[in-house]
Amino acid sequence: MTRREKVLLLVLAFSSFFLANILMKPRSITIIVRGNESITIQTPLVYKLWEVIAILPTSLPIGISGTLIVFSGERREKVDINKLINLLEGPERTIMEFIVKRGGKALQREIWSETGLEQGYGLQDAEGSGGQRSVRRERYRGTRIVLISKEALRG
Repeated sequence: MTRREKVLLLVLAFSSFFLANILMKPRSITIIVRGNESITIQTPLVYKLWEVIAILPTSLPIGISGTLIVFSGERREKVDINKLINLLEGPERTIMEFIVKRGGKALQREIWSETGLEQGYGLQDAEGSGGQRSVRRERYRGTRIVLISKEALRG
């Protein structure tokens, strides 16, 4: 959890506590007893002016911090595929260039047959390149398909 998220959680907690204390104001109950008969009267909940004024500025940090917490998930840096390819050499570079020319995906058997590389050679290195999973393999109809992430292709 980042420092920013911790601060947002703290703001959310304190604001929620303060708002709950304002809204949980007890209701007045009047009980009238006459002989064997008792009547209970609940007076409507009425907030004082200062309470109404305090509700809005207390609600705003709750909404803002809650929204920021929800949308502050981890963001990955975009990978520039051209920079990634320039870092590679040999078969890894050949594989990446081939997959990019194919629109970001190619069957493994196409890679080996059309590049002339030995089966399996260089693909593991290309998968781990850049410190991110910009390249991955998935099962596809009895073989595997090699995919470059959309973020990397847009970069």
